[in-house]
Amino acid sequence: MCRAARPTRPDVRPLRQRRDPADGPAHVRRWPDEVLPLLTGDDDPLGVDDLVTHRLPLEEAPHTYEIFK
Repeated sequence: MCRAARPTRPDVRPLRQRRDPADGPAHVRRWPDEVLPLLTGDDDPLGVDDLVTHRLPLEEAPHTYEIFK
């Protein structure tokens, strides 16, 4: 099977237009019973407890949102 070469410049089309229809749907409701305990348990096997990168007062939310864009 021969595949076309990928372009060398970045694809600047909107994400919806770039999406490959062959990708298929994400099965987000397929494994919640297995995944949720990994995220909410006390032992933290995935290391998500220290995933927070910034903590800000609520008053700074509008400014933070603006600089995040």
